Amino acid sequence: MRRGLLQQVADPFTLYGRPANQFVAGFIGSPPINFFSAMLDQAGTALRSAGVSIPVPPAVAAQLSARRGKAVTLGIRPEDLLLEERGAGVTLDGVVDVREPLGNEVLVHLATPVGQLIARYPGQNVPAVGSKAKLHFSVAKLHCLDPDTGLALKGAE
Repeated sequence: MRRGLLQQVADPFTLYGRPANQFVAGFIGSPPINFFSAMLDQAGTALRSAGVSIPVPPAVAAQLSARRGKAVTLGIRPEDLLLEERGAGVTLDGVVDVREPLGNEVLVHLATPVGQLIARYPGQNVPAVGSKAKLHFSVAKLHCLDPDTGLALKGAE
């Protein structure tokens, strides 16, 4: 519920993995999902944000075709930002600003070209404050949202 309006009815796993809109995506999960802005190129094959190019798979390109040449809000969950490459995806350079040790995991706040991001890492081995880090994420884990309406354009798969 938001301002008296029902936003989405689903089980917790669906709300988390396939939120209907930006409000639900930001409300479900702790720490909250990371959001940043991007532009879909005219060909519909890449999302661009602050010099970072994110390839758009053909199936997703079809879902985003109406957004060609327009802004898109992207969301990525903290646990989907990895410190090592695992398969195809996108790599972002970052600098560690803050580390929040929580016992079994550490929340790491990083300054990146696309803005401030929070990543969640199990255990204690994370880069020190002030150090450089490479963040890697799978394009399949991105949530694509309409920046005007907040509605989901494409959910995580």
